[in-house]
Amino acid sequence: MTNDTSRRLDQWLAYLKADPDNPSLLLAVADAAYQEREFALAHGTASRLLEREPGHLEATSLLGLCELSLGHAGAAADHFARLVSDGHRAAPLLYNLAYALMLDGRDGEAEPWAREATDCEEIREMAAPLYATLLHRQGRVPEAIAFAEETLRQHPALAERFGQLATLYLDDSRWDDAERQARSVLGMAPRDPDANTVMGMIALSRQDTETAHRYFGVAMDNKPGSGRAAIGQGLGRMLDGDLHGAEERLAFAAQRLPGHIGTWHALAWCQFLDNRIADAKATFAHALELDRNFADSHGALAVIAIAEGRMEEARQACRRALGLDSGSFSGVFAQSLLLQAAGKEQEAAGLIARLSGTAILPDGSTLQQAVARALIARQS
Repeated sequence: MTNDTSRRLDQWLAYLKADPDNPSLLLAVADAAYQEREFALAHGTASRLLEREPGHLEATSLLGLCELSLGHAGAAADHFARLVSDGHRAAPLLYNLAYALMLDGRDGEAEPWAREATDCEEIREMAAPLYATLLHRQGRVPEAIAFAEETLRQHPALAERFGQLATLYLDDSRWDDAERQARSVLGMAPRDPDANTVMGMIALSRQDTETAHRYFGVAMDNKPGSGRAAIGQGLGRMLDGDLHGAEERLAFAAQRLPGHIGTWHALAWCQFLDNRIADAKATFAHALELDRNFADSHGALAVIAIAEGRMEEARQACRRALGLDSGSFSGVFAQSLLLQAAGKEQEAAGLIARLSGTAILPDGSTLQQAVARALIARQS
């Protein structure tokens, strides 16, 4: 922060030594320490003030912000919730409570507080995207889109804050709308991570990996923890044939988005193409645990069983995959391998031709399609 803040902090610390129970000095030190990113000092000083004055508004708020900065989202949410239960309803407090709850994985609890915060002009530019994010994370994509569109109709000045709307359109398979929104946001905010990620995914769908990498690079520079941008980087590297680089990015993405099955699949295909069958098997098995009715997980494990020579198990897994989804990419791929093993080369070639015509979609939910070319090239 500023040199002035640092000097004031040193001065107030000196005063506090002489008057250690002074509540005004405790608050001043805690606030200045927080601004200087000395979170442990801020946390300890705010805690001392709360010991003397339980329920102190500013001290409790600072303690919550310190917990957030230290990565303790649950503890932060508890502090903010305590203030709300005491009757405090300032919009920034509601936003902080919603944000902390979201980081703690409690999206349903966060939603009403974020929604209430959107009604306040002073915090709307932050609260509205947060509320849309919470709807999105709960799978309520159409509702999130409707909210974002209505917010922008009423408050067009917020447009550059809604690169997220492009992501929502993408997840709703409205790719033209996604590209239009992303380009509009980038015209106002060229480094917006959501808009850059969307443009990168669209470039991938056109198999333009050079352009895709450029967009994903900007997104990661501005949001280093972005799981979506990391997925895009991994897919781009797969399409470029850089399996080790792809695996590194997809492993990172899987850590950031542990419930995203497609990411685990793409990671496993990387391992499979690198002839690490045991690793691929474990990763596909993990994906299956996330959703036992996801057809491509069964199909992928059928491919693994073929690679290990367990043909009857492969046939059973393949039947399960195609029974769940006759168009399952990995199910059809496994079927082609089984036909090859049975000497039915012509039928197998027909299935391979069908797979080679599979589009690479930019919506992030069908990532296994992005490895189709690499898998088919390995077979040919």
